[in-house]
Amino acid sequence: MPFHTFKNLILIIALLISLASCSRFPAHYVEFLQCLGEESAVAEEVLVAYSEMEEWLIQNQHLADLSRESYLQLLTEMSDENTTLFFRNASPHVRDFWGLQEGASFRSFFSCSARVSEKLGESSAESLSSMSAVYQQMDETAAHTHSDQLEALTNAITDQDFNFLLYRAALLNKIIFMME
Repeated sequence: MPFHTFKNLILIIALLISLASCSRFPAHYVEFLQCLGEESAVAEEVLVAYSEMEEWLIQNQHLADLSRESYLQLLTEMSDENTTLFFRNASPHVRDFWGLQEGASFRSFFSCSARVSEKLGESSAESLSSMSAVYQQMDETAAHTHSDQLEALTNAITDQDFNFLLYRAALLNKIIFMME
């Protein structure tokens, strides 16, 4: 395991411990992470796996950086079939990649955003409430990979929440879903 991957792993573990034990983080961060951990096929290592996916995307120049614009560009290119990412290229570099790709992991973002936003209310969980509305629209229109829906999902995340991998994981989840 390269040193930077090990370092990221340690940082994510520290973040998980902090989220679970520290009241400084908003309740929606803790609730959303716990829900994803319960419903996702990769359980408590959900952030570690998505961190490795994000790292792989950056190392392979699919994402220029961690900005909203970079994510939106990749999602749009994949939706328009201008960029194709392959499972076989990412899977050896991402812990529990196949668990991320499973239906339970994919659907966990839909159900957890709805459940946590309903529990905490829109004012306490703005990103989750907006994400839940986009996911509901995706389900109603069966438009899970249309660029308009992907843009709406990207923009549903507030600037503050976008800084956290926990929320970018919703976009990473869509990227994985669209891989061939």
